[in-house]
Amino acid sequence: MLTLSDGIRKIIMKLFLFFIILWGFSIDTFGASATKEGDSLRRRSPVSRAVADADGMPKEEGHTVYDESGCCGQCSRKSQDCCYQILANTCWGCIISQFEPGRIQAMNLLDLREGEQALFVGEGAGHDFAHLPEGIDLGRVHAFDFSSEMVKHAKIKAREVGIPEDNVFKGDTQRLPFEERRFDKIFFPLSLASIPNPQLAIAEAERVLNPGGRIVVFEKLLDEGVEVSCGKWFCNLFTSCIFADVTRNLPEMIGETPLKIMDYRSVRDLRGCASCFEGSYRLAMLGRSEDHPDLVSKRAVLEEE
Repeated sequence: MLTLSDGIRKIIMKLFLFFIILWGFSIDTFGASATKEGDSLRRRSPVSRAVADADGMPKEEGHTVYDESGCCGQCSRKSQDCCYQILANTCWGCIISQFEPGRIQAMNLLDLREGEQALFVGEGAGHDFAHLPEGIDLGRVHAFDFSSEMVKHAKIKAREVGIPEDNVFKGDTQRLPFEERRFDKIFFPLSLASIPNPQLAIAEAERVLNPGGRIVVFEKLLDEGVEVSCGKWFCNLFTSCIFADVTRNLPEMIGETPLKIMDYRSVRDLRGCASCFEGSYRLAMLGRSEDHPDLVSKRAVLEEE
C-alpha cells in the first residue's frame, strides 16, 4: 500500500512531466510570433476602453490580451494558454462538472435579477450559462476568457441557452474593455487564481461595477493569516504554469480598492476528485464600502459553526 509521501511524490512527478510536455509544446506553437508581437505591444499605450473588432466583440485599441512583461511572465502565460487549449478539446467538461454544485451555490449568491447587467470574468467554456436564473435578459449577460479555444466552446453554449454570441469574447481581465459603472453583477468562476495580476483584475472589476452592485468569487483560496506550507509552495511552482496559483488569499487581491468582504464561506458538496479538495474552495461576495457604510467588512476566515 502506498504511503502518503509516496502518493505525493508520484503526483509531483506527474505534474513535472506534464509541465515539461506543455512547456515544449507552447514554445513550438507560440514562441517566435509571441515574442515579436509582445515586444511591439509593450511600446504601445492603450487609450481606448470600448471599441469593437470586425466580429463585433469588444476589445481595446492598441492592446492585446495579457501583455506580459518579462520572459518568465510570458512563458508562464503561454504555458497556461496551451494547457487550456488542450483541456478544452479533451477532458475539460469532465473535470469542470465536478465543480457544478459550487457553481450553483455561486449563482445563488450572485442573485442575478431581471434587467441587471452581468459580466462573467474568465468564464472558460461557458459551463455557468446553464445555471442562469429564468426570466433574466440574456442579452445583458457578457462573458470572456483569455483562451481562444475556451471562448469557442463558450460561444456554442451561449447559443444553446440564448445568449448573443457577440457577448462572449476573448478578453483581458486586467484591462476590461468597458466604460465605468457598467455591470450590476460580476462573477469570477474559478478564474481569479489564473490571472497574472489578480489585484489589477479586482480593481478593474470594481471600476466597471455599478453603484450597489456585487462581485462574487468562486475560487481555491487560502484563508486570511494562513501561511503557505513548503509543500504547497513547491507544488505551486508547477500549478501556476499549468492552470492556477494555489497560494492566493482574498484580502491581498482586494488590496487598496474600496471593496469590502460582505460574505465569505466554504464551498460544499463538490463531486468526484474535487471533493477531496473542497475544504480549500471558497465563495466570497464583495461590495463597495460606500454602498454599504453600515456593514462591517468580514475577515476572509470561515466562521466557526
